Amino acid sequence: MQPVNKIRLLLFFTILNFLPELSNSQKVTWFSTTTNERWKQNNAPKIENYSRKPLDNLIEFFPDERLQEWKGFGVNINELGRKAFLLINESKRGQLIRDLFDTTYGCRFSFLHFPIGSDAFSDFQYSLNDNNGNFNMDGLNLNRDKKYIIPFLKTALNLNKSVKFIGTVWSSPSWLKYNNGFSCILNPACSVCRQKEIEYFSLNQLIAEPQYYTAFANYNTTLIKEYSNAGIPVSYLNIGSFPDTCTSYPGLLWSHEKYTHFIKDYLALSFYQQQITTKICTGIFTIKQYEKYTGSLYESLPQLFTSLGGVLPENLNVPHDFGYFELETQSGENTWEESFATFGNISRAIKKRASFYIYRSLILSEDALNAYGQKNNSLITVYNQSKEAYYNPDFYLIKHLSHFLKGESHIIKYQDNEGLTVAFQLHN
Repeated sequence: MQPVNKIRLLLFFTILNFLPELSNSQKVTWFSTTTNERWKQNNAPKIENYSRKPLDNLIEFFPDERLQEWKGFGVNINELGRKAFLLINESKRGQLIRDLFDTTYGCRFSFLHFPIGSDAFSDFQYSLNDNNGNFNMDGLNLNRDKKYIIPFLKTALNLNKSVKFIGTVWSSPSWLKYNNGFSCILNPACSVCRQKEIEYFSLNQLIAEPQYYTAFANYNTTLIKEYSNAGIPVSYLNIGSFPDTCTSYPGLLWSHEKYTHFIKDYLALSFYQQQITTKICTGIFTIKQYEKYTGSLYESLPQLFTSLGGVLPENLNVPHDFGYFELETQSGENTWEESFATFGNISRAIKKRASFYIYRSLILSEDALNAYGQKNNSLITVYNQSKEAYYNPDFYLIKHLSHFLKGESHIIKYQDNEGLTVAFQLHN
């Protein structure tokens, strides 16, 4: 593939006002980003003498054929990201915040996703209630989040009153589990730990007694209330991720039967009794986990929302809309080639009926590592010595999509030769 092909997703973004007849009198705005010129507004080429003969670069839109409703684009905020932000020269933080969250000039995210307790991008592993035996959850607090996560969320909300928040509970409090820990693999570099993976799998689960299941349901309802009291209304709540996979970051493992039992008989009931309107999500599952864990749940809980991550197979058949979470984004090199691959993931997810997309990391320092000791891409990289923020290719990729989608929209049908296109129609 030639270099120009690798960046053309950013080179040929157009925003059109669809009308029954497209004429030169219409206002057509054209924004583009290349390696040399970022976020440039140009005069669009005139459309003359259109014919239906096959063309290699022809993309045909059918605005009358609406597909799924599109809820928007979002990004993940984590603890290491907040620390990276605080490295930036204070005089330049305000502009970065506007570039991200301002509804006139910025990315205009529809969603912000954040970890509840620690995740793969935290300094250490913790929950919101590490008081052993505090079953009524009156010891739950947001003290650490008020330092690292909540300031970002509130800043975004101040600039965009319509942004919605998605929380993911990666692990229960450790004292609710057999292993009294947060992760399945205690040390990813330890070969002995790897040999004991099967043992840890059985131990990194909730203690299968009603008292513990009730406590974890109370943990979730209480944290929703606490975030609301802090000015952060949580619209969607993911209950864990990858429920049959050992990880070195915080996680919670389930059998299919125990997962169904907890969601249906404890969590959904607790939300109903306490009038919690937050939408319960499956947890961030691969498609195989979705098929294994959620089939019978939708029969009794049709309001359950599906969150998917990982690779989406060509034969994916999800009979309802879902949210797609880009969990591990490339190598940490933040190249244009990787941005092209990310766009491919977005395009495939939308074709498979995704209704929103969440990018993995908003901002990271140049040396940030996840729980596996790996680097990940991010929209913005902060360099430690210069304290400067660099806007990576993925920043412009996401902005080219999210900036223009103000309000409700639908995916519309289109036809092209390569399939790497997305098309939206605003309701207004």
